[in-house]
Amino acid sequence: MPPMWCAKGDGSKNRPAMEGQSEVTRLLAASAGGDRAAFERLFPLVYGERRRIARHRMRRERASHTLSTTALMHEAYLKLVDFNRIEWKGRRHFFAIAAQAMRNP
Repeated sequence: MPPMWCAKGDGSKNRPAMEGQSEVTRLLAASAGGDRAAFERLFPLVYGERRRIARHRMRRERASHTLSTTALMHEAYLKLVDFNRIEWKGRRHFFAIAAQAMRNP
């Protein structure tokens, strides 16, 4: 299943995903401007993609690891919250930083 931010086609079937894209972009811009509430509203919108990234990361872990996918997502969230006033360059930049936060627990 392609991530929400990779919607393709004529747009008719992907309109809800595209509307979500513009909301994510708007929230990223507001967050970069210091709006902490915008950052908090962002996370439910990107939950599915962050979970996909975390699952991918966990598949590469050794069999005896103790961290769950959800715990990894929460730890990455705490790291991202510490990036005060980052100038998000867009969705890809956000997901790249989120993935990096998951790679370095």
